[in-house]
Amino acid sequence: EKSVTFEAWMDRYLLGFVAGYFNEKGHGSAFITNVSVVKKYHGLGIASKLLSMCIEYAKKHHIGDMTLEVMKRDKVAVTLYNKFNFKNYEINKDILIMKKKIL
Repeated sequence: EKSVTFEAWMDRYLLGFVAGYFNEKGHGSAFITNVSVVKKYHGLGIASKLLSMCIEYAKKHHIGDMTLEVMKRDKVAVTLYNKFNFKNYEINKDILIMKKKIL
């Protein structure tokens, strides 16, 4: 299973999710394809909890590194990723590619 989602629910209402694609478990890499939280639930730590779950999954499956893309102007998202030790890897116009060493 290469595509994995981590979801936060309240009753039958999806509050947020993190989606990732995990290559070659054992020494591979992961790419976070989406981090989303319903706007009225921003600031409650939902994205942090889901991102933590995603990183723990990567560690458990011996993933070497994790990459994501974010708009440079999205300061809230960039701050979140910095909190989890994602580092600037590459900048393409308005897109910031960030990478985190897992193992």
